[in-house]
Amino acid sequence: MSSAIIIIMQAINFFVDNRELKLLQLIQDLGLQPDVKPLDIGDIVIDQTGRPMIIELAARLSGGWFSTHQIPAATGVDLVEVVMDHALGVPISENRLAAAFHHSTAIRYWYPPAGLILSIKGEDTLKKTPGLISYGFFRKPGEKQPQIKMHPDRFGYVIVKAQSRELALMQVQTALESIEIDIALE
Repeated sequence: MSSAIIIIMQAINFFVDNRELKLLQLIQDLGLQPDVKPLDIGDIVIDQTGRPMIIELAARLSGGWFSTHQIPAATGVDLVEVVMDHALGVPISENRLAAAFHHSTAIRYWYPPAGLILSIKGEDTLKKTPGLISYGFFRKPGEKQPQIKMHPDRFGYVIVKAQSRELALMQVQTALESIEIDIALE
């Protein structure tokens, strides 16, 4: 199995049937070389029969915090380092791409109403969230929160990790609820 397929398989945790071979064929059909390359499968949906359908395939690492924070936290695999080493001609062994563990991560965003941000409360509580990986606020008091129409309009994000998907979802919800954003509505 090629290294690119190992990266994909570790990142999205698909180990069923012959999907490795199907993904390898897809990569080759797109004219990409099946070695260690940043490859982002951005959107996958499962149809009514249980088959995965790939909506987006991009020859790059995923954006946001997925490649830098979530994959390492979930698997122990540092894709950014592997891809950089590959670009520098450093040989990549398969063990660098093998998951050391199988945790879950969750990322969620705050979507406050539009208006003037008066205060942000609860950050000390947020910092105590079990499994907290990272969080950030894109705006601060005194700034305007726009109506949310696109990604840059979000107020901020929080990422957590846990032993299971269910626990990660509970922890990320707790983190979201720990923050109170006071807004003077427009």
